[in-house]
Amino acid sequence: MVQDGCSLNVITYSTLIDGRYKAGKVNGALALANEMILNGCSPDNVTYDTLIDGLCEAAIIAYSILINGLCKEGRVHESLGLAAKTIHSGCSWDTVTNTTLVDCLWTVGEVNEALGLANKIIQDGCSPDILIYSTLTDGLCKLNRLDIALRLLGKLKHVDISPDIVTYKILINGLCKEGRVHEALELVAKLTQDG
Repeated sequence: MVQDGCSLNVITYSTLIDGRYKAGKVNGALALANEMILNGCSPDNVTYDTLIDGLCEAAIIAYSILINGLCKEGRVHESLGLAAKTIHSGCSWDTVTNTTLVDCLWTVGEVNEALGLANKIIQDGCSPDILIYSTLTDGLCKLNRLDIALRLLGKLKHVDISPDIVTYKILINGLCKEGRVHEALELVAKLTQDG
């Protein structure tokens, strides 16, 4: 456009910056912001919001990778500390990172902390998905807390989340391991009925 004699305005720059971020090109987005200023086009609130959101998203991706790595090494408290630092800087976590943290806590046997974090995620207004509920269900089943896991399944209806095949598999497997085959068969029937 610029080569054709058309100048870019703040709306065009902001849109292009947003597109670069969404394409995962953080450096390209920052270069466009710099070009915008050098070309005498003043950023507006939308531009600044786009830049901040994009940088937060890039930071979340980087920190999520670090948190996942720390969790895999069993360094749970370091991963939680890193998560807390980024939240204090104004960035909020996505569902994948939240699920990673909950799963990490389960893995090292910190059940109450895992449940507490899951409740905090929900109370903070983050929309949990079936992945976090499946993670909770799996942890509860591994700890032989099947009744709590089954109550959690019942709660899904109240938050408009449909259990998936993975969630049912976890519960059916847990019930069978506990010798509760009749309940497992009832769950299979429910799964078949619900489709």
